[in-house]
Amino acid sequence: MLKKNIVLGLLFCIFTVFPLNAANVSFLVMETGLRQGSPSARYSAMWENGLMETFFEFGHIVSNAPMLQLLEKPVDVFPSEAERDYEDAKRGGMDFFVIAIINYPATRANNNTKPQNVILRLFNTKSEKLIHEKTFSDIKTKTPKEEYDYIKNAVAEFAANLRRQ
Repeated sequence: MLKKNIVLGLLFCIFTVFPLNAANVSFLVMETGLRQGSPSARYSAMWENGLMETFFEFGHIVSNAPMLQLLEKPVDVFPSEAERDYEDAKRGGMDFFVIAIINYPATRANNNTKPQNVILRLFNTKSEKLIHEKTFSDIKTKTPKEEYDYIKNAVAEFAANLRRQ
């Protein structure tokens, strides 16, 4: 009985000594280049799902804000349209805020048109600073599975920046 208590006590100490690496991460996906009122493109949903799935697989607690459509590309590093969702995430106890800006060509033919580029920006909600930014462009894949695998790999590379914080 004494051995059992000692083992349980040691296990408890081990788990309390090592910090947990889970972070609270909130996402906002913004689309540009779409006609006002047009439905979101499937690539936007793929990027949003890729973000959520990859960060969750890395052991983080994730949430997302509703997707936004912008008429033109944001000029600022932190778009003013994201302010409300950022403040909600901050009040909700999120540690990090990710903005994904998906830029479609202005002459988008249909819902399957690929984006020109995708910009991911990682912000720390405590210091309110941009931690990391990465642009993904020239996406040349064939099947939807290959495209989704590319997105998940790109997000995994981007998510590695959370471990350094």
